Amino acid sequence: IEAGSWVITMLIGNLLMFFPYGVFVYLLSGKLKFKNTLFISLVIPMFIEVLQPIIGRSCDIDDLLLNALGILLGYYFTSVVFSLYKKLKKHGTN
Repeated sequence: IEAGSWVITMLIGNLLMFFPYGVFVYLLSGKLKFKNTLFISLVIPMFIEVLQPIIGRSCDIDDLLLNALGILLGYYFTSVVFSLYKKLKKHGTN
């Protein structure tokens, strides 16, 4: 594995690893205002990053930002899927 491909793998992995959190945030909370979604998206990975030095791992701002972005993407992806589902259901047969 080349260094460049390792970096890309880590970046994509950090993003995708937290995508399900965004799905769960949407399913548990429904529609949130953007600032609340952003707050939740930052707090979850921040908590994890703060705990990492305690267990012998390093704290990394890149991980924090990519994890937060993964949560946001998961949240808004789920929001779009549910909106499309509701539109299709509304226009479908009754």
